[in-house]
Amino acid sequence: MTVELWLGEEFEYGHEMSALSTFLQNMVNTYGQDEELYLVLANFMVDSNPIDLAVVKHNNIMAIELKEVGQEVTGGENGPWTMIGYSGKKVPLKGGSHGNPYLQARSYRFALIDFLGKNQQKFLKPRAGQTRLDQIAALVALSPVLPSNSKIDLPPLPWFKVVGLDRLHLAVFQSRSSTLKLTTAEMRRLVKDTLRLRQVPLEKYILVPTKGSPANPPATHPDSMAGSVQPPLETVSHLPIVPVQVRAELLEAPVTVAIPCLRRCRKITFPFANLLTAFPARFGIFCK
Repeated sequence: MTVELWLGEEFEYGHEMSALSTFLQNMVNTYGQDEELYLVLANFMVDSNPIDLAVVKHNNIMAIELKEVGQEVTGGENGPWTMIGYSGKKVPLKGGSHGNPYLQARSYRFALIDFLGKNQQKFLKPRAGQTRLDQIAALVALSPVLPSNSKIDLPPLPWFKVVGLDRLHLAVFQSRSSTLKLTTAEMRRLVKDTLRLRQVPLEKYILVPTKGSPANPPATHPDSMAGSVQPPLETVSHLPIVPVQVRAELLEAPVTVAIPCLRRCRKITFPFANLLTAFPARFGIFCK
């Protein structure tokens, strides 16, 4: 298996566990047979900085900040970010104590660069030429997807990207540095001996195909996407899609939905038609 999971601590909240499971499933479905080794690091500390996710591979390291969102995210390099929440109102999309998700991810990237620089003798083998540990990337992953009509105004930065969780595995594959090269032994020393994380079986979080059993439907491999339309969310999600036909007269009927938010589960009541607008691809709901 070329995808491994290494934990600092278990996630506290259900939406974080769900996001990790979705990302791991997409990674295994797409890259499970690749020669590249992907070490997925989850919920760990770098000095006093909590990092949601990171990925270490032979030619890059990525720090990833997870954000649960509703609809239409708006924000820029400075100042607050907002989103349209599940209630239909504009609400803040916070970045911890850093102002917004971009500043948060940037801060964690710098913290990781500083940590790697101070501890490089613990995992890097002396070699001719320099390994540029300051070339690592940072991403903000919006879960479950990057909402359409979002307006995120950022300068073009080679080390930063905002993606939907459903596309995070593709961004990980595409992110690489020509000056950051790690051997497999160095990757493992970094994760196990320097960051002191513990390896956790993937089976704890996802369905892993075993020898002789059918694999899950594969997520789209980026090598097969050239010149093609990106697949719908259903092809990269391991969650079941259940088509439901809805009669027109039911669209105004009130429904109550339990929504897993950042720190608790909220119950929200709104017309059923709003549910179709917010979640059609995820739940497979269609009007009749």
